[in-house]
Amino acid sequence: MGFLNHSTSNIIIDAVLTERGRQLLARNDGSFVISNFSFADDEVDYSLISKYGITTGKEKIEKNTPVMEAITNADYAIKHHLLNITGPAQSSRILYMPKIELTTPTTTPVSLSTSTTNSIQTSTEVSVISRLSSNSETIIPTTVRDSQFSVIYDARFIRLFNTSEQELLGDALSSTNNNTRIYDDFNGIEDNEGKSSLTFNLRPVNVTNDIYSQFGSVSDKTVIHTQITIIGQSSQRRLVVPVTISKN
Repeated sequence: MGFLNHSTSNIIIDAVLTERGRQLLARNDGSFVISNFSFADDEVDYSLISKYGITTGKEKIEKNTPVMEAITNADYAIKHHLLNITGPAQSSRILYMPKIELTTPTTTPVSLSTSTTNSIQTSTEVSVISRLSSNSETIIPTTVRDSQFSVIYDARFIRLFNTSEQELLGDALSSTNNNTRIYDDFNGIEDNEGKSSLTFNLRPVNVTNDIYSQFGSVSDKTVIHTQITIIGQSSQRRLVVPVTISKN
C-alpha cells in the first residue's frame, strides 16, 4: 500500500496485493478475505528531528519525505511496522526502543556446510539479544520488551532446530509463499532490565548438486547465499542475518 501525491492536492491510495495475495485471490472460491492490515514508516528519516528539533524536523519530514509506491513482494514491502501501544504507555512517551543484536556467532555471514553424498548436516548455533545500546542503563519499557520472537527463513536451504536439536515445526510454523517460512513461537529469556535473549540452531537441508547449480553464487556454484530475519514481536525491530551455505 502506498500514498501517491500527484501534481494536484489530492492524495491517492495505491493498494496492491502481494504475490501471495494474488495466489489466494486466484482460487476464486470466496475464501479470500482481507482481515487486517498494517502501516509502516520505512521511508521516514527521523534523524531530521534530532538535527533540526521537533518543530522544524517534523515540518521537513512532512514536506521532503519521498513517498514509496506499493510493491507486490511481501518480503520487501514492509520492514518497519508502526506499533499500536496499549496499556500505561499510552499516557507517556516511550523514549527508548530496544534493538536486536547478534551475539553468536560474532561475525557474519553465518556459515553452514552441506554434503551432497549423505543427509547428515551439521548445526550452527545462533544467539541474539534484544536490548538498548550497550552503554545504556535505562530499563526497556514493558510494552516493547521482546519476550517472543519470529524467525523468517528460506525452507529451500535452511531448517530451524531448538537447542535440543528438535526441528521446529507445528502450528507455530507458517509460510508467506512456497519457500519462505515463519516460525512465530520463540520465547526469549528475559532479565530484570527487560533484555531478552534467544538461541536456536540452523541446519542446512540436504542440498543437491542441482540446487547448487541453480541457486549458487555466480562466481562460485559451490556456495549459496541466503538469510534469516529475526523479529521482536513487541518492538517489531528486526535483524537480517546473512547466511552462506557451502558444499563440502
